[in-house]
Amino acid sequence: MKSALRLLAVAVTISGLALVAYTLATQLDRVDWTSPVFWVFAACVLVGELMPIKIPRQKEVIWVTVSGMFAFSLIITFGIAGALVALVPASIIDDFISKKPLWRWGFNAGVYTLAAGAAGGLLSALSELPRQSDPTHFAGSDLIVILLGGLVFFAVNWCLAGIAVAFLKDVPVFTTLRSNLGLDMATDGILLSLSPLVVAAADRSLFLIPLLALPMLAAYQAARVAQRNLGLANELREQADENRHLALHDPLTDLPNRSLFHDRVGSAIAMAGRNNHGVSVVLMDLDRFKEINDALGHHNGDSLLKEVSRRLVSVVRASDTVARLGGDEFAVLVPAIAGPESVTRVVEELLRAFERPFELEELVLNVEASMGLAIYPQHGLDSGTLIRHADVAMYASKHSRAGYEVYQSTRDEHTRDRLALVEGLRKAVVNGEFALHYQPKVDVATGRVVGVEALLRWYHNGNFVPPSLFIPLAEHTGLIGLMTMWVIETVARQSRTWDDSGLSLNIAVNLSMRNLFDRGLPRQIGEAIAQRGMAPERLELEITESGIAADPIRAEAVLADLSAMGIVLSIDDFGTGHSSLSRLKRLPVDELKIDQSFVTNMVQDKSNAAIVRSIIELGHNLDLRVVGEGVETLGALAQLRAFGCDIAQGYYLGRPLATAGFLAWLESYSWEAKTLEGDRSYAALRPIMGPEVA
Repeated sequence: MKSALRLLAVAVTISGLALVAYTLATQLDRVDWTSPVFWVFAACVLVGELMPIKIPRQKEVIWVTVSGMFAFSLIITFGIAGALVALVPASIIDDFISKKPLWRWGFNAGVYTLAAGAAGGLLSALSELPRQSDPTHFAGSDLIVILLGGLVFFAVNWCLAGIAVAFLKDVPVFTTLRSNLGLDMATDGILLSLSPLVVAAADRSLFLIPLLALPMLAAYQAARVAQRNLGLANELREQADENRHLALHDPLTDLPNRSLFHDRVGSAIAMAGRNNHGVSVVLMDLDRFKEINDALGHHNGDSLLKEVSRRLVSVVRASDTVARLGGDEFAVLVPAIAGPESVTRVVEELLRAFERPFELEELVLNVEASMGLAIYPQHGLDSGTLIRHADVAMYASKHSRAGYEVYQSTRDEHTRDRLALVEGLRKAVVNGEFALHYQPKVDVATGRVVGVEALLRWYHNGNFVPPSLFIPLAEHTGLIGLMTMWVIETVARQSRTWDDSGLSLNIAVNLSMRNLFDRGLPRQIGEAIAQRGMAPERLELEITESGIAADPIRAEAVLADLSAMGIVLSIDDFGTGHSSLSRLKRLPVDELKIDQSFVTNMVQDKSNAAIVRSIIELGHNLDLRVVGEGVETLGALAQLRAFGCDIAQGYYLGRPLATAGFLAWLESYSWEAKTLEGDRSYAALRPIMGPEVA
């Protein structure tokens, strides 16, 4: 309790005790203990104190007691002593039941005592009240004195209670008294003005007193209804506030969402325009978040997003805004900047937030982010343009791996094309707008076509889109899984069709690095080929060394499941990745596919020829079949045959063709026309390749 309030409470309590002692010692004999009126009024004081009327307000509930009205009636009829005998015990009983602190017992009783003493003293000084011979009778001339006494009773109560509240809340006393005056006059003041009516009713008949309970009961009922209505209104208001909050905030991280972020960027731009300041928008997303989410589950993915949001908030200024725009995409608004260098410092702090690993339960993850930066007014004059340009810069930072990039207009047109391409890619996946072309794979020893590689082709708005462009987009947008399953389902149907027509060919399909992170992939592939009647040994899946090295444990688990199903596994582009021989020995693969960069130029480049020979020998020593890819000349084919390569593939043997074109090529295919013995230039190559070719 504060010192000022403590002094007030002590002073009021001691003053009240002294007045009670003096009054009981000098005036107690004036109380007619046999009067029914006294006991009825005393009972009303107790009930009124224990059953206050609750008056609801917007932010609080005001408690109004009717005990004061009956206490003042006792002052009029039986003097100060009669009032204190009823009022002080009622106050203490109420405080005891309400479990108020002891100092409140003494303070409340003291306030009532001082108010009753002041009012009773005024009545005694200015009138003959109370009249012991006829307590309930008063003359018309007494009415003005009674109203003055009620005003004094009210004033003492209002002043002492208001001063205590001001001390308790540490606010100016005058402000508190002024703010409470209107409500107190409308409640306690009006109730005190009814005291003469109570006395007049008792003078007429005690049976009229219960009639006074009717308006009291009505007041109680109205207060209860008002309380319920206020409670309902508060609930609706809180629900509306919560709905507004949910509409403008991300439910997972409680950060502002895209809508609120747009509004704040717009407001910051308007303010900056008036104050000649700059505004910066930073967009970021987490690298490889989808892989984390798929591998570790959405629970850990959500935990990571929450931790990222906490770190971002912890490193920005109080005036900055961190928002989650959706998925793993976050944004930061940096208002009122003096120049680009101040934004650069903020971005560097954001990047440093990702330097420490993230701990999720028992997992420790190193997570990186790509950030794009756009500044008002250089890069845009409205929120939509500024945010879009920050997105352009963010995409550029993903390619540069520089951590962050500042928007450059030269990249913008490319990004518009990319956005259109992404939208087209989504529609192509849904509508199956892709096509497969098949490139033959030939047994070098016999010349027989033993298989094909299925290569995905996409024509967007009539234009051919290179796989090197749309495959990374599919990986980034999460569409690669759907695309892969479309390819598997298509080749499964094609394999069954060819088998039924007597054409037995293995079909190879490329898997993306993202596919290897999906533990559900083996089950999906198994169901797809079983439903379409493709034998598992007819399907070859090609994976790259870098795809395996990105997450060896998960990749090996997926490959083990696929191999157990009887599916042939091949390491594509061998010789250019990051695989180790120990890992190669453990992997359940059946085939090595030499990267075409070595095969294409090995006739002219002895180093490439040595690498090709070494890979072939390594593969054979590990009991693996070896495929030479990129055979574009007779010399390359002859070299592979000389080194003992098992299978060749390349434009010299056959280009990728649609199904009908491939079947037509197969009808006209002649190994004799491709073999070294049938080509006159073979003799000129013999000194280069050695006698083993013959």
